Amino acid sequence: MEESKNPHEAVSIPDTAINPKTVPNQAPYPSRITFQMKDGSSKSINRTERHLGKGGQANVYFATDDEGQEYVIKIFDKSMYKEGEKRNPRKEFQRESNLLQKVDSPHVIKYYGETSDPDNDRYCLLLEYCNSDLQKLIDCIRLVNKSGIFPEGQARKIFDHLLQAQFDL
Repeated sequence: MEESKNPHEAVSIPDTAINPKTVPNQAPYPSRITFQMKDGSSKSINRTERHLGKGGQANVYFATDDEGQEYVIKIFDKSMYKEGEKRNPRKEFQRESNLLQKVDSPHVIKYYGETSDPDNDRYCLLLEYCNSDLQKLIDCIRLVNKSGIFPEGQARKIFDHLLQAQFDL
C-alpha cells in the first residue's frame, strides 16, 4: 500500500480484535493499528485491553510498539455520543489533531500520529503516555499533608505548569 502524505487520509485498520466487544452496528476495535506518524512514516501499534479512561468524545487505551515504547491511543468514536447529538467525531478529532501538531511543549502531551476509519466513523490519535493522574497527585499530597489543605507551593508549581502549557499553545 502506498504511503499517504495527508495525515487525515484513511490508513488501513485491520479488523482483528483482541476484545470481541463491539458497539452495535460497528466493527470491533482492532488490536493492532497502523498510524501515519508526524514525520510521514507509518508505524504499527499494539492496542492493549488496558482502558485508561473515557471522556465525552473518546476512549483512551494504553498501547505499545514492537520495541516496547509506551503510547496512548485516543479513539474518537461515534458510539461515544448520545443519539441525536450534533457533535461530529471527525471534526473533534481533526480539531484536536491540528492543535496538538502545532504544540511542542514539555507541559503538553506529545502528538505522534493518527489514523482514521471513516467507514466506521472512528478516528485515532497516537499520543505520549504519561504515567500520572492529577487527581491522584492531589490525593497523595493531601495524605502527606494530613490537614487536607493543598500546600501553596505545590499548588503554585502545578498552576505554573498549566499556565506555561497555555502559553506554549
